[in-house]
Amino acid sequence: SLCSTDNTISLWEVGASKPQTVWRGHRDEVNTVRWNASGSALASCSDDFSAMLWTPDATEPRQCLREHTKEVLSVRWNRQEEALL
Repeated sequence: SLCSTDNTISLWEVGASKPQTVWRGHRDEVNTVRWNASGSALASCSDDFSAMLWTPDATEPRQCLREHTKEVLSVRWNRQEEALL
């Protein structure tokens, strides 16, 4: 997966000429994306003061966390890969 300054997240297959999926939902630059260990969820964070959770088969975020007061620069999963830190 690739985060971008165009506010999107793209999922690419190696060797493909275009992304398999493009997720839209952030309102500003996406800083970090991170899959959980099972590949069932993707977390992203952005300069729009939010973090989002995505699933591979959905076009909308599963959950949006917009309670931050500043840009969110990094996101990571807890050891059980069930929640964000």
